[in-house]
Amino acid sequence: MIMTILILSCALLLLGLIWPGITLASYQLIARLDCPDGEFVIDARPYDPTLAGIAWLDIRYRYRGIVLTSILYKNHDKYLLNYLHQMPPDLREQITRAGRTLYFPPEQFDMDQVDRLAACLNANQRELEKASEKIIVGRFLLGLLPNRAKVSSYKPHEIDLLIRANSPIADLYGNGNLTIIIEREGAVILLIEPAGTKVPAEAFSWGKVLPPRFGFGRPRLELHPVIFNGKTYDSQFAKLLGRHTNGLNSRTLNQNYKVVPPISTDR
Repeated sequence: MIMTILILSCALLLLGLIWPGITLASYQLIARLDCPDGEFVIDARPYDPTLAGIAWLDIRYRYRGIVLTSILYKNHDKYLLNYLHQMPPDLREQITRAGRTLYFPPEQFDMDQVDRLAACLNANQRELEKASEKIIVGRFLLGLLPNRAKVSSYKPHEIDLLIRANSPIADLYGNGNLTIIIEREGAVILLIEPAGTKVPAEAFSWGKVLPPRFGFGRPRLELHPVIFNGKTYDSQFAKLLGRHTNGLNSRTLNQNYKVVPPISTDR
C-alpha cells in the first residue's frame, strides 16, 4: 500500500514537471496595511514542491491593487554591480543593502504617495515583522501533495528602498555562476562569473525579446551563441537551463519565454 502511494506521488510529481500549470497554488495573505492612499498587501504562493513536503515561496507586493516589481538585489549583487555601474553611486550603494527594492511606476504613483507609503511601512514595521513569522501551507497536484514553507526565511518585511520609477530590469534569472537579465527595453544580457574566482562577472549581449510568432503565447528570446572560456552558451543551453531557473515571478525561463536561435537559423 505504501509503495503504491509512493509510486502514485512520484507519477503526479512527474506530471507536474511536464505540465507545470497543474502545480500552481494560490496566493495566501501574509500582511495587509491600511495606508493613507490605499491598501499595501504582501502575499505569497508556494511553488516547486518536493515529496518531502517543502516548497519555495513567490513573494508578491501590491499597493492599491497594483503588483509592484520587487528585486532582492543582495542575491545577485556580485553579478549586478558592474552591470549597474551607470547608476548614481548613492543608489548603487543602496541596492546592495539587505532588504528588497520596490519599484512604483511613475504613471501610476506620484512621489507624495510613495513617501506616504514609506512612512506607513516604517510605522508598522513591527506588525510586518510579526506577520512574517507565518507558515504557508498549500497543496499541489489535485490536493495530493501537501507542503509547508516558512515565510520568515524570506524576510518579506525587510523593504529597504522604494523607488518611483520603472525597474530597469524586467526579469532576472540566476543559476550558479550565471545571471540572465531581461532589460525593460528587451535586451537580454548574460553575466558569467568565472568559476572558482572572485573577479567581477563578464557581461555579454546575448540577444533580445521578440513578440510571440503568431501574436499569442509566450514572447520569444532570440539568443545568439556566446563563447566564454571555451564554452558555448547558445539557445540550446538556455533551454536546458530554463527548465529549472526561476525569474522574478517565480516561473521558469521556459514558462515565461520561448527560447529560439537567431531568426536566420530558426526553422
